[in-house]
Amino acid sequence: MLVWNTIGMFFVNVDSKSVHRLGFRPKGDAVYLVEEIDSTRIISNKWSDVLEPVSPILVELQTTGSVAPVTALFDSRDAFDAGDSEAEKFMRGLVDNGTLDDAVKQCCLAATSEYNYEAQKALLRAASYGKSFSGNTYANELKDDFRNAHNKLRILNNLRDVRIGIPLTSTQYDTLTPAVIVQRLCACKQHFLAAKICKLLGMSNAKVLTHWAYLKIASNTSLDDDKLCSTICRVFQLNNAAVSYASVARQANELGKRDLAIKLLQSETQVDEKVGLLLVMDDYDRALKCAVRSQNSDHIFTVLMRMRKRAPDGSLFTKKILTSYPAAADLLVLFLQKQQELHGNDGNYRENDRALLRKVRESLPRPCSL
Repeated sequence: MLVWNTIGMFFVNVDSKSVHRLGFRPKGDAVYLVEEIDSTRIISNKWSDVLEPVSPILVELQTTGSVAPVTALFDSRDAFDAGDSEAEKFMRGLVDNGTLDDAVKQCCLAATSEYNYEAQKALLRAASYGKSFSGNTYANELKDDFRNAHNKLRILNNLRDVRIGIPLTSTQYDTLTPAVIVQRLCACKQHFLAAKICKLLGMSNAKVLTHWAYLKIASNTSLDDDKLCSTICRVFQLNNAAVSYASVARQANELGKRDLAIKLLQSETQVDEKVGLLLVMDDYDRALKCAVRSQNSDHIFTVLMRMRKRAPDGSLFTKKILTSYPAAADLLVLFLQKQQELHGNDGNYRENDRALLRKVRESLPRPCSL
C-alpha cells in the first residue's frame, strides 16, 4: 500500500508487478496507513477504514457458475426459502458426495468474514440449514462451529458499533482472544458490554465487575457511603459474580474511604481476606470479633499476635476486649504461659509479656479454661 495525500492511494502487487489505484482521493486531510496482522488500517483526521483481502470462501460464493460445496449449500437454502424443489437436489448432492460437513464449516467461516449484517444472517441460515441434515459423528462438532460463529459475530458487530469504536476483523479477534478484548473494554469503561461478552462465552465476570467497582468508588461524587455500598453489592448479586468484596474494600481504603471499606467487608465471606484487611486498617476490635466468630484458632492467633506486635505494652488489650472475647483471651493466656515456660529464666522473655499475662489474668472474670 502506497499513499500520496495529493495524488491518491495505490495498491502494489509485488508478485504480479502491478499497481492499482484505489477509488479514493484524500481531500485536504492527511491519511495514514497502519499495518495490521491481516489487513491495513486507513486513518484520517475524520474517519478510518480497513482494507483486507477478501476471504477465498466469499470469492467462491460470488463466482458465477461456482460448483464449490459452500455455493451448493447456499443455493440450496435460497431455493428452500423460495419453495423451489431444487433445494432437495442440491442437498442430496452434498450428502451423497460427503461434502456437507465442509460446506457447513465454510459457511460459518464466511459469515465471520462478512461485515454486512444481511449477508451474515444469510450465511448463518445456510449453515443452520445444512447442519440439520448432518447425521454422522461430526454433528456435535458442526453445532459447536455454528455456535462459535454466531457468538463471534455478535461480539464483532457490537465492537464495530460507533459507540464502542473497536472495529476488529475475525482474524484479529482470534489473535487477541476474548479475554484480552474484555480487558480492553474495561480499560475503555465499557463494562456493560464486557460483562455481556463474559456471560455469552461462559467466562467469569469477576474481573469486569471488580474493575467497574474500582472506578465507581474512585469517581463517586454524589452518593454517600451507604448508597454506594448498596449499589455495588446489588450489581454483584444481580450478576452472580464470585467477586472478592475484600479487594474492592481494599481499594476503597486506599482511596481514603475507610467507612465504605468497612461496609463492603460486611458482605465478604472469606474470613482470612476480611481479617487481613481489617488488620491493615488497624481495626483490631472488628478483626478479633470476625476471627472469634469464625471459630478458627489460626485467625484468632493471627489477630492476637498482630495486636501484641503493634503495641508491645499491651495497651490494645483493653479490659473490654478481653472480657468480650473470652476464647481469644484464653488463647492469649496459653501462648503467654508457654512463652514463660520456655523463656522465663533467660533473657529472651520480655517483661512486657509478663505484665500482659498478669493483666489478662486480672481482667478475666473466671479462671482460664485452657
